[in-house]
Order: sequence, then C-alpha cells, then structure tokens
Amino acid sequence: MTTSMYFQDRQCSSGNRWTQLYCLTGRCKNSLEFYREDLFFLKRLMGKYAIWIEDNDNLKSIRKIENDLVKSAEKLNQLIAEVKTHAVMLQRFIENPGIQDFELVYKRHEFLEERVASFIRRFGENRRKVLSFTERILQEEGLEHLLEK
Repeated sequence: MTTSMYFQDRQCSSGNRWTQLYCLTGRCKNSLEFYREDLFFLKRLMGKYAIWIEDNDNLKSIRKIENDLVKSAEKLNQLIAEVKTHAVMLQRFIENPGIQDFELVYKRHEFLEERVASFIRRFGENRRKVLSFTERILQEEGLEHLLEK
C-alpha cells in the first residue's frame, strides 16, 4: 500500500529528530532503489539494440555508454550501502535517545543527501543521453522497425 507524498512529509516531520532523519533516509533509499531499476532498464535497452548495429563507430559508442552505465551501477550500489548503514545508525539512536551527537550525525546526513542528489542529477543526464543516442542510432541504422515489435 502506498501513501501520498503529503502523508510521508507529515510522517517525517513528526517525532523526534532521530525519527525524522530515519524517515528521510528511508525515502532516500527508496529513491535509490527506483534508480537501480531504471538503470537496469537502460542497460537492457542498450543491449537489446546493440546486436543489430553494424556501424563500428556506433558500436564503440554503445560500448562506452554501457561502460558508463556499469560505473553508474557501481556508484549506485555504493550509495545504497551507505544509506543503509546510515539508517542502521539512526535506528540505534532512536532506540537510545540519550545519545547527544545529533549535530555530527546531521552533518553526515547532509553530506550523504548531497551525494545522492548529485548522483540523481548525473543519472538524469545519462538517461537523456542514452535515450537520445538510442533514438539517433535506430534512425541512422534504419532499425525503426524494431520499435514496432
């Protein structure tokens, strides 16, 4: 069952500071999981049409983009692991509210959020590049008929 964005915002703004950060971290992890699925789609898309490409320059371009997607997947998996570790740490703080390192943990949280936001921006740029490249290659190679299948 999904909840509306409004409910999620209210949910994250209620409770103590640790609970709020934990909620935001969970939303961040969910976003990254979505990008993992999207990355899987883009890799499949590139692989699906690569077998039909005949031009060597286009093949080289596809291989480069596929390598970029692999690097993105590695960065994404690293970010997901860091966010999960951060969530575990926040869970400990929720269970032991007497810990007074909120400012230090909040700085770490902000740093992690910045890295996630940076990844999402780069991912969006790469996604547009992959889709426009795929469209251009299909036209250049005369493979538009593959889209009808």
